[in-house]
Amino acid sequence: MPISSRASASWSGLISPPRSSRTPTPGEKEPWIAIRRRLYLADPPCKAVLRVEPLRVEIAVDLRTDQGWQTAKLTRLEEELIIPSCGLKCLVGDVYDGTPLNRRRSR
Repeated sequence: MPISSRASASWSGLISPPRSSRTPTPGEKEPWIAIRRRLYLADPPCKAVLRVEPLRVEIAVDLRTDQGWQTAKLTRLEEELIIPSCGLKCLVGDVYDGTPLNRRRSR
């Protein structure tokens, strides 16, 4: 399934940094990636936040709805990643295409 999306400023993505950046910074009790996520979730125009794990197949998706934030974790290459606010619809495998986690041939 090819990636299809419309240009939109209503979503944000975070790619998890190396492990050293995920440890708490001096004076902080939570990892920097968690602080950044919290900041994105507090930003009213932000409609979605993605956290893509580089060392394993795992995409955490936060989507803003009328009822608040919904969080999902996608861990299988055949699962669909759908972000309605920006028109994105693809497979998790498409995100990891060409990496050691998904060595299938590109389309």
